[in-house]
Amino acid sequence: MRLDRALLVAAALLATVPAADGNVLARTRLEQILSGFDYLPSRAALEQALAGDLSQLLVMINSSDPAVTVGMRARAYRALGQFPDNIARAALTSAVVAFRDSDDRLERIYLMAAIEGLGENGGTDAVPALAANLTSELRDVRAAAALALAATSSPAACSPLRVQNTRETNPQVKAALQTALDRIDPMCLASGPPATGR
Repeated sequence: MRLDRALLVAAALLATVPAADGNVLARTRLEQILSGFDYLPSRAALEQALAGDLSQLLVMINSSDPAVTVGMRARAYRALGQFPDNIARAALTSAVVAFRDSDDRLERIYLMAAIEGLGENGGTDAVPALAANLTSELRDVRAAAALALAATSSPAACSPLRVQNTRETNPQVKAALQTALDRIDPMCLASGPPATGR
């Protein structure tokens, strides 16, 4: 029992370490700022760490280096979403397409991170790749795709969201779809009448 308490206290102390300090074993500033648990650094912090070289994020998402953790790689995908750049959009779109049908659990994590990044960055061009994930067998992927479609702020996202909202049976995904539709409702109203079931 004492050991359990000691482990809980140690975990709590580790959780209070500022996320920006990240992994003390990280070799680069980029690795440090992408090491915080479920922490996405600001664009300003990323720009400072990248020193204008966005390719560092691309190297990280494709790295086989064991020092680049799953979390760092997932946050690198999410970080790409902060850069409205054709190279970032292409990398995110490629990841969304490549990982869409994967059974690998790590690739599913990367898929959801890339979906989030693409939603933030992709605009109307991202809608087809994101909408294809609304029918994933995985509820978390469907929910991520719904929220990412709303993040595109594109009227083109309205139709796939409406259609999936009429078909969806999972409560978690249904809630994400409703949230997405509520977020882009003015655009959806301008693009036509809602489908039944909304």
